[in-house]
Amino acid sequence: MSKRNKIIISSSLIIPILPLTFSMASCIRTEKNLIKAPMPKGFEFVPYSVNKKQVITDKLINNILEKQFKLDEASKVNFLNSQKNEEALFNEFYQLTEMYISSGGKSENLENLNSFYSKNWLFVLKNITQFEWRHIDYWSFEPKGKAKHSDEFIEKIKWMEHPRKQIFLDNYFDELYEGEESRESNQDVFYLKKGKMVIRILISRNNGVSQLTFDKIIHFTKARSNKISIRLISSAVHNGIIHEQQAGYDVFEKDIITNFGYPSLGVLLVKEKNETN
Repeated sequence: MSKRNKIIISSSLIIPILPLTFSMASCIRTEKNLIKAPMPKGFEFVPYSVNKKQVITDKLINNILEKQFKLDEASKVNFLNSQKNEEALFNEFYQLTEMYISSGGKSENLENLNSFYSKNWLFVLKNITQFEWRHIDYWSFEPKGKAKHSDEFIEKIKWMEHPRKQIFLDNYFDELYEGEESRESNQDVFYLKKGKMVIRILISRNNGVSQLTFDKIIHFTKARSNKISIRLISSAVHNGIIHEQQAGYDVFEKDIITNFGYPSLGVLLVKEKNETN
């Protein structure tokens, strides 16, 4: 477990080219031999012909892979192999989407979707433009001890209009952040950000077997910009849910909502055919 929370990587950092254990080959073609001569240490740079957003995204994906599998190379290889047949995975996910929509979003069909995300998270992330986000409910914390949301907040989100579904224009991700909660949890907690969407990721281990789940798929549909503070979100969860402090709820209502709007919890479904990026 991490002793301290940290930003793994973000798009605001200048990053040298490093070998990647995984390349999102379905999104780009890797350019070979961009730098033929080795660069002296301290003089590394990203060549202008390299897609910096893709480099960052690849590094984020590799960080998640390393966090999940650590030194278990055999399980990692098996997982990567399971993600190769994208046609079969698309067909399976399409069926799950149809079942979820036709049932009106019944909980058992939502569980089936969550199970698919867990088993095939790499496929989902690298093909995110093929999916759309749909609102389920506005995000709020359950009461913990004496700590709770204000009555005004709870009443307001009951009657707020549901946000429209959201599509994704590219397959790039911005930032991966290790949550403050990791220090006091038996699970590793990470926040993966793409624009106004934040996926809260949990990595657990049981008898040597690791499992990754999408705990929450959060969207700030009314945010004025994409500069969502994952650190602030993690701090609110840490103080409110883990430590049962009223300060966490207050930060959620005052700071998070004031700066980024009301966060919605949602689900990823196959994008409708008539929608274009």
